Amino acid sequence: MQWSIDKPVRPGWYWWRVEPGVACIVSIAQDSDGEFYMEESGPDGGVNVTVLGGHWAGPIPAPEEVTP
Repeated sequence: MQWSIDKPVRPGWYWWRVEPGVACIVSIAQDSDGEFYMEESGPDGGVNVTVLGGHWAGPIPAPEEVTP
């Protein structure tokens, strides 16, 4: 996985950083119009990724299930 300025093109969990050394994991969802947005809690719902700068890495793969 590498950092890229390309915006997410499918839903999932992504690393997102605005500047080197400062990164967080965010959830990206797709709305009914096909637009992608960073999910946020609160009344505003989320932010369209087209207005976000920074670098992206992902989607982060889901962990494998461990069976006893």
